[in-house]
Amino acid sequence: MKHEILVIILLLSIPIAVSVGLCSVMYPKQGELLGPSGSSFIPNETIQKIIVKEATYEQCGKCHDDIAKNFTKSLHFTIAGVKEEFEKGAGEEFGVEIPKGCTKCHTDCSSCHGNFTTAHTKKVPMEVCIECHHARVGVNYIGYLSGKKAKGPNPDVHYEKGLECTDCHTVEEIHGDGNYYKSEKLAVKVRCEDCHLTGRVVKNMTATFDPNIVAHRIHDGKLACYACHAGWYQTCYNCHLDVLIKEGKKKIDKSYTDKFWLIRGHDGKIKPAYLMYTSYENKTHIGWVEYCPHTITKKAKDCSFCHEKAEVMYPQTVQGGEVLGPIKSSFIPIGKSILGVQVDLIGYGLVASIIISLVVHGIRHIKGRK
Repeated sequence: MKHEILVIILLLSIPIAVSVGLCSVMYPKQGELLGPSGSSFIPNETIQKIIVKEATYEQCGKCHDDIAKNFTKSLHFTIAGVKEEFEKGAGEEFGVEIPKGCTKCHTDCSSCHGNFTTAHTKKVPMEVCIECHHARVGVNYIGYLSGKKAKGPNPDVHYEKGLECTDCHTVEEIHGDGNYYKSEKLAVKVRCEDCHLTGRVVKNMTATFDPNIVAHRIHDGKLACYACHAGWYQTCYNCHLDVLIKEGKKKIDKSYTDKFWLIRGHDGKIKPAYLMYTSYENKTHIGWVEYCPHTITKKAKDCSFCHEKAEVMYPQTVQGGEVLGPIKSSFIPIGKSILGVQVDLIGYGLVASIIISLVVHGIRHIKGRK
């Protein structure tokens, strides 16, 4: 009970403490404390915990020890996803270290939570997420292109419904769960199915799923939902590493939203692929990585969008390059096809049975006419 009263007093003291100083409010040095037996000044060790000069993980860790420890292994802190992909791809190809301009997004507690007062009195708004994720995923989600310089084809349907980043992404994903991940694909655990297969209610809206849709039955377990339901994504073509390294400036040749590619993700499911075309001193490197566009639409792509376009399903035939990301990520194997549609042994059997049925039907029809 005594501890609970102390906590309440500390929280109520925050606004006053900010204006006149924590020490003078919470740790008076003169006089004696009267009142009922058991009353006392706040212990010095407690004061040392709650006096926060800056919202760094060391300072915040005085009280939020577990969260701070996990955060030091999170992708927001380590930037491991960016570093690992660069080192496996363009870094190894060109023999250069990752430019500082690629790691400047390294964060601390204050990057999201602000100062001591805002961290304890306000929820982190979605605008803070977008401020850092301004190149693609954050701004694309609200319907804009990089830097909010222009509007994209459409915002994400979840944004239109009023959902913010933290309605999907958990505290463990943002702060880290204590594990060191080399890729964002492994660190992010949230899946579309978490809501849409369970009927989860979010902000008084129930997530739905229709198992009777033919495409859902055919592709079940084979495709990520966003392979069909992603409306578009932004690709920045040809990052000039030499300019970034020498001048600290990002330079690309162009940015576009009319291309869509698919590869096989690390979990075996077909997913959209992001193209990373990089140049350095007259040399180029082409890398691909599985990607989750935050531009989801209620209406999915039709069959022809993928099955009648080899460049969508087999980008290696158009651009070449290598697949980066977690182990087991790969291009979709180029198999034999009938009328442009890839089939397996079952598919061949089905086609054969149809042909035989047509032949038999034709023979019977001819005999009937005789």
